[in-house]
Amino acid sequence: EDKKKKKKKTKYYTIMAWTNFVITGAAIVAVASLMRSDIRTSTSMLRRNVKTIRKMMEDVSNGESIGEVVKKGEEEIAKKLKK
Repeated sequence: EDKKKKKKKTKYYTIMAWTNFVITGAAIVAVASLMRSDIRTSTSMLRRNVKTIRKMMEDVSNGESIGEVVKKGEEEIAKKLKK
């Protein structure tokens, strides 16, 4: 009788250990995946911002006023957000 109880407990703890292992693994994979997509999003946003700033600086150096350049930039951003 005592051996049966010990065997059941051992089986129970083994199942619990595997369950915890699988859940921990899934959580780590989920966090890694979210971080990867977040980095990609941030990188693409940074690239777009750099392109916009570069274009605005070129427009200002070509003689346009800063106010006109900023207004054009705001209009472009609004168009992109509507898409």
